[in-house]
Amino acid sequence: EIGENPHVHKELLRNTVEVVTGICENTAQAMDDLASTLRPVRTVVRERGMDLFCAGTHPFADWSAQKLTDAPRYAELIKRTQWW
Repeated sequence: EIGENPHVHKELLRNTVEVVTGICENTAQAMDDLASTLRPVRTVVRERGMDLFCAGTHPFADWSAQKLTDAPRYAELIKRTQWW
């Protein structure tokens, strides 16, 4: 819903996005890059009464009840690894 953004990518789970920086020469540049990328993401999330959370897994949801992103890449990953 934020449109095409080369720094925001869908992930296997529909409740998850990956946010990446461009090439940065120092930490300050990386922080600025992330902040500008997260600004529109935060707007979309907050319009839905939610907030962002950074973690390797969903903080409280049952993993087996999560909806998967409908994309051939993820279907192949699940088929190949038999994970899910």
